[in-house]
Amino acid sequence: MTVVIDEFPFLTKASPELPSLLQRALGPNARRGGAPIRLLPYGSALSLMGNLLTGTAPLRGRASLELVVPTLDYRLAARFWDVDDPTLALLVNSVVGGTPAYAREFTLGDAPADLDDFGPWVQRNVLNPGRPLFREARFLLAEEPDLRDTALYHGVLSAIADGNHTRGGIANYLARKSTDLGHALAVLEDTGMIIRDPDAFHGKRSAYRIAEPIVSFYHAVMRPQWSDLERSGHAAGRMGPLPGHLPQQGRRSALRTGLPRLDPLVRLTRHPRRPPRPRAIGHHPRPRRQERPQGRRRRLGPGVLAQIPAAR
Repeated sequence: MTVVIDEFPFLTKASPELPSLLQRALGPNARRGGAPIRLLPYGSALSLMGNLLTGTAPLRGRASLELVVPTLDYRLAARFWDVDDPTLALLVNSVVGGTPAYAREFTLGDAPADLDDFGPWVQRNVLNPGRPLFREARFLLAEEPDLRDTALYHGVLSAIADGNHTRGGIANYLARKSTDLGHALAVLEDTGMIIRDPDAFHGKRSAYRIAEPIVSFYHAVMRPQWSDLERSGHAAGRMGPLPGHLPQQGRRSALRTGLPRLDPLVRLTRHPRRPPRPRAIGHHPRPRRQERPQGRRRRLGPGVLAQIPAAR
């Protein structure tokens, strides 16, 4: 007989003695009668599920399988969303990711019909305060029990979503020391919120990126204008015509799958352009000092520049 316990971390939070009771029931001294029982505890909090089998945890040594179920990639998610256009599938995946529940329960089967419907679809389902996807990114962070200082973790995610992928860049964005972010980055990495990619050219450097596209979309687009978006009907007025902004998740998916770089299809204007600074009549700006070029640059690949010394 197979017994499945869904959202096991929430049960252990309400009854901390539950893992010890299961250890006693599954131990060698337990009374066994009838058919054998196969227990499958399941949970979405990665940090707490991982701690069930580590250290001195009661269930350590009792498990025969530890399976981490990843989200669907954009090709499988496109089939789940019934989207045939690869460009539209990439855009949908860059906003909501590959979680199957988002296509059924969260949106009630509402999928964009074509590229022209992508912008209105985002407004209907993601930027609509009456839909569950509107606050899903905030709930994902609140579900993790190890994330206590939520303001700090939200700040780190906002820094990464704004394009700061190194520890120094994140520290400058938050006006903190880089040494103060070690614990926060480690916790976010353990919970599966961010992924650390090592630099291929510098062994001691690494870049951080947000693992879940809905979290990246929330911090890059929604969080800066949260107070306006919470008022129903203000999404279209504040965001303008949706589709130029292709989130970084979509760009990475396009590069990994060999697709060409897509021209912007939807523009989610986060910050209006600043007007030019007025200048006095007859004002002539000081010419910039031209630095002597030290050599030519040669592009080796996407985003890779090599410095070639100048010929003497």
